[in-house]
Amino acid sequence: MPRLPRFFSVAFLILMQSTLTGGFSTGPQPPDTVGQAQRLEMFRKYLRFGTYLDGGEVAPHWMSDGDRFWYADEEDGDAVYRLVDPRAATVSDLFDVPRLREAIESATGREVGAEGLPFRQFDFSTEAGDRITFELDGERWELELDSYGVRSLPKPEDVPRPRPIQQYAGVPGFWLLRERPSPDGRWTATLIDENLALREVRTDSIVTLTTDGSVDQPWGAAMWEFGAWWSPDSRYLLAGRRANPIAERWPLVRYPSWEEVPEKGFAPSVEMWPIWWWAKTSEAFELYLFDLESGTRTRVPIKPRPGQWLEPVEWLRDGSAVLLVRRGPEARVLDLLVINPEDASVRLLDSESVDRGSLYPAREPPYWRFLEDGRRFIFRSERDGYQNLVLYDVHAGFLRVLTSGPHPVRWFREHEATGWVYFAAQLDDGRPYDRHLARVPLTGGTVERLSNEPGQHFMSLSPSGRYILDHHVANDRPMRTDLKTAEGRYIMTLESGSTDRIREELHWSPPEEFSVVAPDGVTKLYGTLFKPWDFNPGRSYPVIDQFNALHGVGSVVLRSDPIGTSMHTAQAVAQLGFVVVTLDARGTYWRGRDFRLSTWGSGDTELIPEHVHALRMLASERPWMDLEHVGALGHSHFGYQAARAMVMAPDFYDVGVSSAGPDRQGFAGTENVASVVGTEEQPFRSNSSMAANLKGRLLLIVGTDDFQGPLYAMMPLMDALVEADKQFDFRLIPGAGHGVSSPRGPFGKYYWDAVAEHFLRYLKN
Repeated sequence: MPRLPRFFSVAFLILMQSTLTGGFSTGPQPPDTVGQAQRLEMFRKYLRFGTYLDGGEVAPHWMSDGDRFWYADEEDGDAVYRLVDPRAATVSDLFDVPRLREAIESATGREVGAEGLPFRQFDFSTEAGDRITFELDGERWELELDSYGVRSLPKPEDVPRPRPIQQYAGVPGFWLLRERPSPDGRWTATLIDENLALREVRTDSIVTLTTDGSVDQPWGAAMWEFGAWWSPDSRYLLAGRRANPIAERWPLVRYPSWEEVPEKGFAPSVEMWPIWWWAKTSEAFELYLFDLESGTRTRVPIKPRPGQWLEPVEWLRDGSAVLLVRRGPEARVLDLLVINPEDASVRLLDSESVDRGSLYPAREPPYWRFLEDGRRFIFRSERDGYQNLVLYDVHAGFLRVLTSGPHPVRWFREHEATGWVYFAAQLDDGRPYDRHLARVPLTGGTVERLSNEPGQHFMSLSPSGRYILDHHVANDRPMRTDLKTAEGRYIMTLESGSTDRIREELHWSPPEEFSVVAPDGVTKLYGTLFKPWDFNPGRSYPVIDQFNALHGVGSVVLRSDPIGTSMHTAQAVAQLGFVVVTLDARGTYWRGRDFRLSTWGSGDTELIPEHVHALRMLASERPWMDLEHVGALGHSHFGYQAARAMVMAPDFYDVGVSSAGPDRQGFAGTENVASVVGTEEQPFRSNSSMAANLKGRLLLIVGTDDFQGPLYAMMPLMDALVEADKQFDFRLIPGAGHGVSSPRGPFGKYYWDAVAEHFLRYLKN
């Protein structure tokens, strides 16, 4: 049969479907419409799960003595301020309200209206004792908390400040700050037409530093930030520029909205965006050192190479050197480099390399922290296959290992005065994704564990180094903040969240955490299983495999911040009457290099069989899991995996939703994923190469403004499906970017209603 022209086939396949209104306008109606309406209502509530969570959080504001602190709380809808004294183990009100009102009335000479605190907002400072500043009737006042002395403050000078410029950082949808103020406050480094310039703060005048920047070779190039870094004395400015002209541009097609059509017509506009940050050789950029005293510009002799990242970058406190990280192709090499600003020379401090793969994409800030002497710093190294802490000196190099072994460090902070390094790491071998608190001597020695409760632990350390706040939460326990000594001895619980509201309004119960043995018969795999709110073990439930291991397993559902969002969506989909499973299969990087490399070179071909194996293992002990009806769901890289499940295991997966998922993980926009799933020994097989295998019902979703998982990266799969005469569903969402799946975003409701409709229509019914 002759093929239709591409433009005709694509236009024909874009089906404009209606949004959900509690039922469906087309297709077979479910037998229990009342039940379905209730499920949809509960599904939408669970998408807002974070808004139902409160309590348990404490944000400390430390007093000048380094031990005491205050925090804001809420009582009967009003703000209250608690003062905590760890030494006395007491909690009291921060303000003596009658005394405060009397002090203010005495200082102002007039009565303070209403009851309670006479102000709603205040600024806290410890620069000259514990003080707050507040406004009253348009005047500024200062209160000394120990003496309750109140004095009037002059109005601040009307000093003009530069307005930060926000621009697209090479990719639509990514707004990054494109100005950086100098430490002395005189200048702001900025970009003007891709060239580097200085903006004088007081006069707003411009001093041009470069004229050779262009769209193809812009100044200020870096991965995630404006590539310009000031020396502490504001004499030098280190700046990056794209090393080679951009060889690749991607089209962004902007379609006029229905409101714009009467004025602009139907014709779309096409913008060609240079991809200087994600293309195959995009990360190759060079550094230059600008000396503002001499007016010279010197190239730093770091030879650019494809796949090279040069960040983070940090000046030493005395301005004598710059420390930076260079990551090599596919993140297989990591170099610590030191730049001497006097002659722009470069010295290799240390280097780490691996034969295959890397853990570097899993690294979370901070990369390093400097000690008080400004020379020694603690670095998160991966020399032993895990993220561990190592002490360096910028002149002497490697000093000592502080932590080691199969317990990746996720966060750390030193307290040099007491000689300890505090950190959070995956310390529980039986629960490898839990995050626990610990400390180790700065001189090296035995690690002391500071937390025991299962779940995720986060720390606040007192300036004195004598006390910590242990903020912890788990899938079955809401957020709680405990006050402890620095040795981990429990003092008291300050705040504890409650699950009463979600249990009452959402009929919530905790998800099930599980483990199964991988197909190798040795490795334990972990995941989370979600059930509907009205779960009945006597019934049978279709199963949905939600591919989101990197953001799912290891996060917890009882968190209101974005870290818990992927767990919230999995939980929400379950309320439609499904069992939803998230699994961390072998090959991801949270569990160290061996786990990471266990499937290296497979070209992602082992992932889907491993998921199928895990689901069968789970169902063998859970008869209510219906493996005759299985769905796949994923977004972005996980959208690629969901589509892959549908074409790689067509006899197992019946219905799938894949959004913003490319046909293969080798296209320019996801070249960085090569360092996560590997490509050398066996290249990725595209999903389009298996399109003819499709048997189930697949929905593809993408936004017109998506640059990370764009339409043209999905097009080969759609083209192959048409060629193979395989029917599929497709939704193109005008104006949506890569965040189309965010429940809190502008397209969240439309997106998740489409997901719900697809699974309810084709998987459940």
